[in-house]
Amino acid sequence: MLAATTAHAGIGARAGVNYTAITAPEISTTMGSGLTLGLVYYAEVVPSAGFQFELLFERHRMAFADSAVRYDIGMDYLRVPALLRLHLAGQDGPVTGFLQGGADLGVKLRDRISAGGDTAAIEGFSPVDCRWILGGGAEVAGFLSADLRVARSLFAIADKGEMGDLRNLSVTLGLGFRF
Repeated sequence: MLAATTAHAGIGARAGVNYTAITAPEISTTMGSGLTLGLVYYAEVVPSAGFQFELLFERHRMAFADSAVRYDIGMDYLRVPALLRLHLAGQDGPVTGFLQGGADLGVKLRDRISAGGDTAAIEGFSPVDCRWILGGGAEVAGFLSADLRVARSLFAIADKGEMGDLRNLSVTLGLGFRF
């Protein structure tokens, strides 16, 4: 089921695009795209598995509308994911597949909401966001990688109030390399 990899440890970089929405029982948001950019450290603990730690800047964008107004929401986070990465077996050659999962802690750097030409800070949203992350991808020659991840907030990111239990939901397509 698991396979040996060529790299044992390394520092690298990661960039990608994320598509984010806020999930809540009372509102329906449209996913918006944002940037993901940061640093990666991978440490192999056994030949087929290792831990990946990251320091990422993520820009989340989404929108929702009520009967008369469209609201555009933007939130910038500094995130620290910790992932377990399992390399799949039965793959000879320079390309290997992997599965990854874990959690992250995000500290909100900035938020804003725009409606009808006016922009303001968002009130009542938490300054931190903890998420679970699941994904998979492929690695080429032990140093180039591409992956797809899904992440969702473990806890509400805002006062529940009239809108219900608000949580971030994102899908990220990322590219990375290790030095």
